[in-house]
Amino acid sequence: MDAYTNFPDYCCLCLRPSPDSTWKVSNGQSKHLGGGRYEVTSVSTHVPVCSSCRWNMRMREVAAAVGALVIGALALGWWYLETKGHRGYLIGGAIGALILCLPAFLVLGWLFNVPTHRSVAYIEVDGSDITFANPEYQRMYTGEARLPGQRKPKIHEGQWR
Repeated sequence: MDAYTNFPDYCCLCLRPSPDSTWKVSNGQSKHLGGGRYEVTSVSTHVPVCSSCRWNMRMREVAAAVGALVIGALALGWWYLETKGHRGYLIGGAIGALILCLPAFLVLGWLFNVPTHRSVAYIEVDGSDITFANPEYQRMYTGEARLPGQRKPKIHEGQWR
């Protein structure tokens, strides 16, 4: 189910006005009902982000994935040289390199601060509430803070004698 709400017209990460892109925030759960039946509940919404923040998050994901593949390829190359190109050992080396890619991706993801399900916003499973990682945007969303650029009216503004 897609959640619907009105978000302030600012990037939820850097607070740039009029963002030109979105980032999908989703959450879900499954409950076993017995007899091979499951109840799956999911909710998602698109929050506003500017193109530079979106590009930054995507490039961190790509850098971690490419880095993990390079580490796996280097491990496979080392294995190939150590076994002197024996084809019988090549499959074992490929499996080992693939297994090595997972922890490499996790470590590189941590080093590059790859976005997780809570790094932009977290939405409750029932869609009743959303919490943003940027506390200032959260205050703007809940109405606790004035939007940037808005000012308090002066006491005597609009009054004339």
